[in-house]
Amino acid sequence: CHRYNVQGYPSVEVFNAGSKERNSGEVVDSRDIDSLRRAVIRLVENSSEKPLRWPAMEPIESFDRFNEILNKEKGKNVAVVFEKDDSYLGRELILEMISQ
Repeated sequence: CHRYNVQGYPSVEVFNAGSKERNSGEVVDSRDIDSLRRAVIRLVENSSEKPLRWPAMEPIESFDRFNEILNKEKGKNVAVVFEKDDSYLGRELILEMISQ
């Protein structure tokens, strides 16, 4: 706890993937589970150092882009979630699936 300057509980600090610096994390101030989940998802989405196998979590804005993705990923499983703009369900699903 001292190493990362944790001064209270619960404390959540998110680090970019592959981060080796102790002070490079970002503290998440959310206290309820839904706010915490959304805050972590936003941090993952906005991470500047994404690994090569990092999932794409941006929305597909056109049918042409959708077809482009399907053609690129031929032979692979592709999940598509239709949701409202303010929903986090698709991003939660992506993060849950890659952790398996």
